Amino acid sequence: MWIAIFLFTVSLNAQVDKIFSSEKECWNHYGKKSNTHLYQSKTHGLVWLSCEKYSNMRGNDTSKFPLTILLPTPTKK
Repeated sequence: MWIAIFLFTVSLNAQVDKIFSSEKECWNHYGKKSNTHLYQSKTHGLVWLSCEKYSNMRGNDTSKFPLTILLPTPTKK
C-alpha cells in the first residue's frame, strides 16, 4: 500500500490524504508522474506532496511521520 502525504512548511504539519494500492496509482490520482512535488498554496505556503510506502512509516499510526522523507529544495527565481 502507498499513502499520499502533504507536508506543510508554514505549520510544519503533515497530513495523509489517501491510501492507494500502488505508487503509480498514487501519482496518477494527482496528475503527476512521480517524485515529490512542490507547490505554493495560498493557505498553507509551500507544500510538498509525496507518495510513500505505507510500510516505511513508523509504527501503526500514520498520523506521525518520520522526518526522513527526502524533499526537493525550492529553486529561487
